[in-house]
Formats: sequence, C-alpha cells, structure tokens
Amino acid sequence: MLQKSTSAIQKPEATFPKVVTHSLLATTALRIRQSVKLEDLFEKTVAQLRQTLNADRVLIYRIEADGLGAVIEESTAKDYQTLKGKTVYDPHFSRYWQPLYERGRIQSIADIHSGNISKCYAKFLDQFQVKANLVVPILQNQAGTWEQRSQAELENEPEGHSLRLWGLLTVQQCSAPREWSSSDIDLVDQIALQMELAIQQAELCKTVQKEVALRQLAEANLFPSCRMADGMEVSGLSGMPLMELYQMKGYR
Repeated sequence: MLQKSTSAIQKPEATFPKVVTHSLLATTALRIRQSVKLEDLFEKTVAQLRQTLNADRVLIYRIEADGLGAVIEESTAKDYQTLKGKTVYDPHFSRYWQPLYERGRIQSIADIHSGNISKCYAKFLDQFQVKANLVVPILQNQAGTWEQRSQAELENEPEGHSLRLWGLLTVQQCSAPREWSSSDIDLVDQIALQMELAIQQAELCKTVQKEVALRQLAEANLFPSCRMADGMEVSGLSGMPLMELYQMKGYR
C-alpha cells in the first residue's frame, strides 16, 4: 500500500546494482547471526543504507507512547541537520498513522510540496529540510514470537492482529524531490525485516538471561553448596546463536 507523489520530480540517475543490494543484506544478516549489539547494528546499517541509496538522511524512529517518539539512530549528509536524540510529539500519530503502519503500510512521498499530503504534515517535514520521504514500519509480534511477514499476509490480516509497531525506518532526500524506485522501496523493506529479526533476537536473549538469573538465584538459595546441573552461565548467553536460544525456550 504505497502513497506516491505524481508531481514533476527528479529521478535517480541510475539504479544501484543488485550486487550492492545483496552485499548490504548479507552483511546485515551476518551481523545478526553474530549477535552484534543492536546499537552497533543500527549504526552501521543506516550508514550503509544511506550510502547505497545515495540519500541525504536515513534514520530509525523508535515509537514510544501517547504520540511520542525519538530518533535513536541516524546517518545524515554533512550539509543537513542531525536529528539523533530528538524527541517528536504528534498527537495524531497513534490514532491515524500507527494503525496503518501496523498493517504494513509503506509511505513513499516523492515531493512533500506536491499537494498529495496535508499542509500540516508538509510543514512538519520541511522543518527538517526534507524534500522526499520514504517510511517503512519495523514491526514486532505482540505474542513475542518473530515471524516473517509478506504484504499479502498483512493486507488480509483481520482486525485485532497481533503485530505492534516498534519503530520506523525512514529514508529522506533533503537536496531535492526524489522518485523512490521499486528497488529503493524493496531494499528498505528488506532491511526493516532484518531489523525486526535482530530486535526479536535481542529481546529473546534478555528474556532468557533473566530467567536463567532467577533460576540460578533460586537454586543458590535452595542448594547453596551445589552448582547448577547444566552448568549454564548468564554471561555466556549474549553470544549464543539464535536457534539455541529458541530451543532453550522451547520454540520449534
């Protein structure tokens, strides 16, 4: 479900090679498998994505509560203002925009002044020097189990679905309007999917660490002279492969 501008805009001179796309996706997947910290993964991924797309800004916007959100990571060209750490309040976001993003909406705006978006939203983007905007949701499952999603599945998903909006992966052009190609949109969507997996892996790791710590504490209180039979150490969990964590939790 894409919202596209149809006004006169500048088109990219050339589409980036598929080998570059595959390289970025492979590198991100490798970082996830190696259990890299989310902060490091986000920092390197937005920088590489901005370079690949030749965009002026790429950011990750973390959704909070009651219309609040914050830019937790960003890569921006030197000629434009940085937004990392900035908190944004939008009283209409949770009511109007969040349900759409939770259903997998991708917002593609080629020119914010084309008249295809509200003047209020255009003014909001203009204060950050944005001329063109591409937004892809980062979703998580309410039940806590990660699952790959497809656009068709999201379109047919009934009301009361279990996906929640964790944040937004946003690509912006500040120098001039830009027509976002299908390859641009597909790449950003694929990166968002990989971020979803990384977030789920990090949350699962924290859950397992907490449960093991509680188990160790309980066994230490009950059997102070005994060591844990399985010999697990909390400090060693952060580097465990994702599948081992899932097996420990009983997922198949």
